[in-house]
Amino acid sequence: MTKPMPATEVVITGVCASGKTTLANELRRLGYAARTVAQEHSCIPELWSMSGAPVTIYLHASFEAVTRRGHSLMTPYNYEAQLHRLRRAREGSTIRVDTTDRTPEEVLSEVLNRMPATRRSEPRQAT
Repeated sequence: MTKPMPATEVVITGVCASGKTTLANELRRLGYAARTVAQEHSCIPELWSMSGAPVTIYLHASFEAVTRRGHSLMTPYNYEAQLHRLRRAREGSTIRVDTTDRTPEEVLSEVLNRMPATRRSEPRQAT
């Protein structure tokens, strides 16, 4: 009996409230080995790449969208600091998506359409 190939790892980075957790949950539901990396809070510029994941997704959201989505304590200074910390992750990502004016479903659809050929595990069944 052969073991199934593990699902390709997908790492998601982006500013606070850009939709990282929502996207990771949906991708996991579909059988991807997806996880988020809190690069926006780290001073280690390459934190996002330490896992060696072959697929990296960068989610962008405007300052206005971040505050509209409930991150009311975000200041313009903190937002700009996050963008700076995310510079290398943004430049090195496989897929970049601006989530500012998109629903979670639209973001997922765009990511799936742009996803390179990867291995997925069997999708989770709803319980």
